[in-house]
Amino acid sequence: MRWFHGQFSLALAGLLALWFASVSRAATPDVFRFWFTPTVVPTNFTGSVRFEAEITGGPSSVVFSYNSVNRSMFDNGSNGDLTAGDGVWTCLFTANEIISKYTASTVFRPFIGFCIPTNAGQFNIFAEIWTPEIGLATIRTNVAATNQETDYVINYVATKAQLTNFNAMFWASNFFKLHADKYDFLNFVHVAGVRGNRYHAGAKNSVQGIGTVLYTNDASFGSAGRLQGYTVFPISSFFDGASPTFSHETGHQWIDFLSATIYSNGIPHWPKGDVAINVMGFSIPGSGAGGNFSYTFTTNGSGGYITGPGVGTNLSTFNAMELYLMGFVPSNQVPAYFVFTNQNVSPTNGQVFSSNEVSLVTISNVIAAQGARQPAPANSQRVFRCATIILSEQLLDANAMSLYDYFARRIEGKQPVAYMDGFASGTANPWFVATGGRSVMYSKIADETPVLAISQLINHDLRINFTGKAGILYQPQRSFTFANWSNVSSLITIPVSNPPVDVATNFTQTPPAETNSAFYRVNILY
Repeated sequence: MRWFHGQFSLALAGLLALWFASVSRAATPDVFRFWFTPTVVPTNFTGSVRFEAEITGGPSSVVFSYNSVNRSMFDNGSNGDLTAGDGVWTCLFTANEIISKYTASTVFRPFIGFCIPTNAGQFNIFAEIWTPEIGLATIRTNVAATNQETDYVINYVATKAQLTNFNAMFWASNFFKLHADKYDFLNFVHVAGVRGNRYHAGAKNSVQGIGTVLYTNDASFGSAGRLQGYTVFPISSFFDGASPTFSHETGHQWIDFLSATIYSNGIPHWPKGDVAINVMGFSIPGSGAGGNFSYTFTTNGSGGYITGPGVGTNLSTFNAMELYLMGFVPSNQVPAYFVFTNQNVSPTNGQVFSSNEVSLVTISNVIAAQGARQPAPANSQRVFRCATIILSEQLLDANAMSLYDYFARRIEGKQPVAYMDGFASGTANPWFVATGGRSVMYSKIADETPVLAISQLINHDLRINFTGKAGILYQPQRSFTFANWSNVSSLITIPVSNPPVDVATNFTQTPPAETNSAFYRVNILY
């Protein structure tokens, strides 16, 4: 794991929940990584589905608990196992055993059962399902046998060593060899990656007043100045652009680095308190990982607080303190938050906490310690673009590419959606909704190509009509030969609105007298 100028964070451990048992770590067998073949099982599949788990610690046996019945897994070159004694244990399922677990509420990632090595814990296993509802995305091949892409994801072939010793700089540099420097964030999704938590790391920081230093490391990733950070999803079934964890990990670009404040007790998340009930959660002591602090708190009129039940969508909604650090609200919109003086507390519904059991933190306290945020929210970036990169040992088939394309598209969602993230499920707010309509995140790798329609006005001027998307800049251009293009009017800016709308817009041109023909286009600037 790499630390870039101290900016590194782990995912919400409570959502990942991959392992549970009270076992000794000494020589304990462990699921190092696992995968299904096919990677994504289509609902029309009729063959056998092979599940494989690479297990360290030399277990004498391994079973898979399916419907509470243990079935043996094999590492003897038989019963579907490909190579004897290589530490990769295998069991076969019928297609129906996998597909039958799918329901709409599983959001294409049903729980299958537990992989259980002898003398170890049990490991939750989720499959991935393709259905006709997802459809088939158009796939383009850039370099035969090494990479392919849809509009929303790019897939690279990686060796086992490259998956298990992941180098973000290497893969980002490969990406930028094929794509212009137009992306603020990269998402890396591993198929058969090392079992572990999601995490975010920064490539550069140009924001002051959020508690971290200014740094520029983007060139090491092949970026010419735009890339800000990246998020790694070591397990493919935990990548969903609409889930709370996508917003959580991206939020770590700005949160929480507030040293010299009471909030420092929770770095890289929040300490326990009402500041922790939203997207960024609280830091689990001793782990560096984050957990959900699923409560509500109301004042009791005496400076204390009454504990109430959590609200599910709070976990995918940024609070005002978080929005300030991200640059989306001014300081005068940030209320005071409290932090429990006893960080070992586990509140219960109805529990009352007196004023001497909490410490209030105001935005003035933060600014006094860190300085005002620069750029100020009025001038901060609100429109972002990300790209999703899938690493796998073989090029993915059309069903898998389409499933990951679907989950990457969900980053751009403008309405709450159902999600399932391991055993965590419910309704989630995608980025736009999570920020209260203050920010847009585009996840399309391919540039937008608006369709232009030309009409002639009474005075013979030309009106070029098109539909623009929120937050994108459009530069009208003209050419007489297709070889050279020149700007013909000022930039057209489509504002970020709430609720968001695609805007029908246009620009008008007087036909040039010196030629009988001219060509028009709009250049897209994210």
